[in-house]
Amino acid sequence: MIELAFLINLLHYFFNRFLVVPISIIAGIGWWGAFLIALAGDIIQMFLYFYILEGAGVNKKIGKLISKRFPTQDEVEKTNVVKKVRRMGYLGITILAALPVYVGGMYSAVLVSHLMHLNRKKSYIFLSIGSMIGSAILVIGLNVLWNFIKSLI
Repeated sequence: MIELAFLINLLHYFFNRFLVVPISIIAGIGWWGAFLIALAGDIIQMFLYFYILEGAGVNKKIGKLISKRFPTQDEVEKTNVVKKVRRMGYLGITILAALPVYVGGMYSAVLVSHLMHLNRKKSYIFLSIGSMIGSAILVIGLNVLWNFIKSLI
């Protein structure tokens, strides 16, 4: 079961929790297991993205490989969501980290935090809270939807 959770967590890096949570539930990990996998994936991503954004030397090579997969800083900054988030500071990055969509999520939240030169330790706290909120909303929402569908059948 741990191997399955690990494989699903790897999917988190290529997709986001919007796909990882349903796949975890379908794989039989359960609702809380899906929540923990989504949360763990987001927190690992948070540290990884900060490391890459603030790194040098070897990290630049890793950053170039990863930057091919993700949108550029200019593309992220031009989105309406990010423009609004920049005005909100820590609360904004919390909300952005909670969004389970491609415009939102941990990558965009860490990037905005980095561009705004926010305190990194405080950012860790607010980004983790955003991830918890977003993962909980997604898991609870899918659970309610699943129970509704089961009641119809």
